[in-house]
Amino acid sequence: MPIRSDTAADRRIAIALFVVTLGCYAYTFGGGGWNENASFALVRAVVEQRTISIERYLSTTGDVSRSGGRTYSNKPPGVAFLAIPVYAALVAGERAAGLEFDQFKVTTANAYVCTVAVCGVLGALIPVALFLHGRAQGIADARWLVLVSLTVALGTPLFGYATALWVHVPSAALLFLAYVLLHRSPAAAGFLAAMAVATNYVSAIPMAIFAILLFLPRERRAARLFRFCAGAVLPAVLVGWYHTAAFGAFYRTPIDSLTPEFVTRGAMLGIFVRPSLDALWGVTFSPYRGLFYSAPVLLVALAGAITLFRAGKRRELVTLAAIVLFFLLVNASFNGWFGGYSFSARYLLPIVPFLGVAMLYASSVPRTLFVLLALVSVTVQTVVAAVDVHAPTEIRRPLVVYVLPQLLHGELQVSGTHDYGRTRVGHVAVNPLSATTCNCPSAWSSFNLGEPLFGQGSVLSLLPLLLWMAGGSAVVFRLAWQAEERG
Repeated sequence: MPIRSDTAADRRIAIALFVVTLGCYAYTFGGGGWNENASFALVRAVVEQRTISIERYLSTTGDVSRSGGRTYSNKPPGVAFLAIPVYAALVAGERAAGLEFDQFKVTTANAYVCTVAVCGVLGALIPVALFLHGRAQGIADARWLVLVSLTVALGTPLFGYATALWVHVPSAALLFLAYVLLHRSPAAAGFLAAMAVATNYVSAIPMAIFAILLFLPRERRAARLFRFCAGAVLPAVLVGWYHTAAFGAFYRTPIDSLTPEFVTRGAMLGIFVRPSLDALWGVTFSPYRGLFYSAPVLLVALAGAITLFRAGKRRELVTLAAIVLFFLLVNASFNGWFGGYSFSARYLLPIVPFLGVAMLYASSVPRTLFVLLALVSVTVQTVVAAVDVHAPTEIRRPLVVYVLPQLLHGELQVSGTHDYGRTRVGHVAVNPLSATTCNCPSAWSSFNLGEPLFGQGSVLSLLPLLLWMAGGSAVVFRLAWQAEERG
């Protein structure tokens, strides 16, 4: 029986998905760290100093590249490009109000707003795109599509990584939006894919896959490919200008001039080595950084892949598999595959929406089993987002040794040379590293919106978040149910 779609009802469901997800992502600010601060330093340098060199902000980060006697962020510039207009508006308002944007509270608030505007908003578009893609393809009924979309949004590391200014959620969202819009609007897809590359350089290979997909159908393939490439021009020009201004040529990236501590002698580009089985295990199933360990619901994608194969949708299956396998190979080859201070496999985040597409096709999976896996995954990811996504590198089992003890006891006791417990204060939002400096830890460097009411680090501050998640999900499911009843 074909799946019927009501455009107005689908629009209401999509808006509700966006609002619920963005509310969850915006509730917690994950704080600072070398990675996030490197991008934020570029944002501040452009707006405050009219330069792309970040010398003035070196106390905030060690993630730098050096070229021509100057210091630059070693991150792709895409996240900074997206945040610059937001920060410029904030600074203009603060100057008009007589505020000093170098003060800790103001700078932290600015970093939070930029994070919500870039990571939160783009991340919240992922479940929307999943749902609308499922409806457009007639994959399943609205209730199943909503269940999968909400689970991908709240039951995967998208949740935690959307709370800090990492490159991974924006690149995942931009790449997936390009995939969804590929045949509907090649120009928009080209722009989004190129922005994904500007945000995460390895997205260039999936972008090439998208171009091949546009070229496969014989009818008007040259016109489609031209529009795709035309859409990519503006991001390519911006990135080329940045590379030329900072590193001397449009084809030179921050990777070419990384500081020595990030480089492996003999490695390709200084960072890519022979793929390691230990790294592959580490980012997939291990308690250390395993994506499927912290989000077991993603394993349902396998059932969806089988459905795709049996239904003869080989092109879509091959596309999804190629993107997933590519990122797995890249992560297993990276000399810093573990991602430093992080909880799960952050370099694998771009595959999560594509696994979500496969999950859309897995409606034959028993609902009880799916809901059980979803509840486990959502619980884990909510706790991580609430406590701290920056698990110290040396802790081999961050969920049971770092995150849960901090949530339950409000303090951490870890044997070894590092006494993390002295700087991790409270049950929630415990990352002490700020967006202003990494040398002066503060309990308010990270926070959630309930802490001003319930107290810094209070576990009770999670109540508004939990109520929002439960109530918002109920509203979305009610809308999905009504859409099916009318259909």
